[in-house]
Amino acid sequence: MFHRCCVRQSFRARKGRAGRDQGRRARGGQGRHGGDEPRRAEAAIDTISQVPRQGGERIVIEDFLEGEEVSFFALCDGTHALNFASAQDHKRVGEGESGPNTGGMGAYSPAPVMDAKMTERVMQEIVAPTLKGMSAIGAPFKGVLFAGLMLCADGPRLIEYNVRFGDPETQAMLPRLDEDLLPCCLPAWKDGCRSAQCAFCH
Repeated sequence: MFHRCCVRQSFRARKGRAGRDQGRRARGGQGRHGGDEPRRAEAAIDTISQVPRQGGERIVIEDFLEGEEVSFFALCDGTHALNFASAQDHKRVGEGESGPNTGGMGAYSPAPVMDAKMTERVMQEIVAPTLKGMSAIGAPFKGVLFAGLMLCADGPRLIEYNVRFGDPETQAMLPRLDEDLLPCCLPAWKDGCRSAQCAFCH
């Protein structure tokens, strides 16, 4: 986060890493400028700086993460988590992953990049520490944990959490379920995720 008056100098001092720039008060995607090259990030900074008080006095510059975007779902009982399923959806509006992002246009499950090794990493490096941290502050989480991930060259990165089954991901995941959904969800409410399993067809 940089103050408007010195954001360009500070950005260059950080070797001009590509990023995504947004005013601090931006909401719902408004006021955001995506860029995968430093020059595009600098152009976005210029645009924001030239408009008086657009988005407030500070500008946030986020790292641009390159990799596969994945939706990962786990059922949680407050202490333990059960790997449920993964999915990917089509984000870019054009052919060959080109053009602006959309809210998702169709999905497929399971995500091919989420093999057993990557699934274990996500459970151990992202989901388990989250549950431990929430329990530590007296707010154990029970329910569906939807992790929005970016699988980068150095491993999985957490982008966001939701606490629901996602759309359109659910439309691709649930037809694969070899049993009723309710028995899969009950362990999360009965503190039984440690030993539970959900059966999926591939």
